[in-house]
Amino acid sequence: MTINTNNLTITISAASKKQYPENDWPEIALAGRSNVGKSSFINTLLNRKNFARTSGQPGKTQLLNFYNIDDQLHFVDVPGYGYARVSKKEREKWGKMIEEYLTTRENLKAVVSLVDIRHEPSEDDLMMYEFLKYYEIPVIVVATKADKIPRGKWNKHESMIKKALSFDSADTFILFSSITKQGKEEAWKAIASANMADYIKYLYKTVRKYFGEAIVVTQEVEDIISSPIVKESIINNSDCKILLDQRKYLNKFDSIQNLLGLTDKERSQILSINMANHPGRKYKEVFFSLGGTQSAVYATEVSLEEYYTFTTEESEKMELFALAEKLGGNLELAIKRLAESKRNPQSSTT
Repeated sequence: MTINTNNLTITISAASKKQYPENDWPEIALAGRSNVGKSSFINTLLNRKNFARTSGQPGKTQLLNFYNIDDQLHFVDVPGYGYARVSKKEREKWGKMIEEYLTTRENLKAVVSLVDIRHEPSEDDLMMYEFLKYYEIPVIVVATKADKIPRGKWNKHESMIKKALSFDSADTFILFSSITKQGKEEAWKAIASANMADYIKYLYKTVRKYFGEAIVVTQEVEDIISSPIVKESIINNSDCKILLDQRKYLNKFDSIQNLLGLTDKERSQILSINMANHPGRKYKEVFFSLGGTQSAVYATEVSLEEYYTFTTEESEKMELFALAEKLGGNLELAIKRLAESKRNPQSSTT
């Protein structure tokens, strides 16, 4: 995500939904205890010192501050919770305002929940995380002030926080420091993932409106399943699933089966791919599933010329390049000669 840090403004400080900005920009909310470092987090991401004003007075933020980030998205700074010197009535007022925003705002794509890495999560931190999980709001947990403890203790403190939160491994956890910039790139990556999910949903909706087909292609299943936000947008909108050989994921195929909603029959079909191919033919098998109602494994076979043009087998590529070198670097002729030699083993490749 490319951000022009010279194009940053505050859109509005809102007390209720009637004051929310009337646009369709994605929004990333930031929640945490007073003095956890929300303003410093925002300033660090945006390479600015005082865009979001830091304060030595906890409880200063009392409204929902919508920060315009380069006319692309809003960061929404919500009032910090847990400040004892604010009256109970005022805290209840903030709570209703925050709950209304988090549960009704369609623009909201994820919440950055900030905790202090030095301490166990407070009761308020636990309640916030449980609240976000209950309403199925994507959450990015950011442990701030990592520079305040030795690097050798980071793992210990991370484990402490995750255990207290009953942390869902599908969520993103980031160690962050506004002093050293630790975690800055990881934070932007997580925020971009939330926005990419929204873009994918928009893509599917628009393409179908005009009777087209949207196709998502990846060479690695990990590209999808490693991002819980993106995977839901893709999987939930896919009518047809096509899988190649998945043997390298055999040890984790239970989670893949669950993610894709595969039946036991489909699982067996997928794990049978390329397991009993005819040794004398150059083909690969592919699994197709249509809407979960029909599935089958098909062999895809092309001409030998096409096969050697696109082969990824290292030994075959080396054989092809060696022949091309003998033919003065003529790769096209080498492909033709090699294909003919495989069709007719008696013929010469020279």
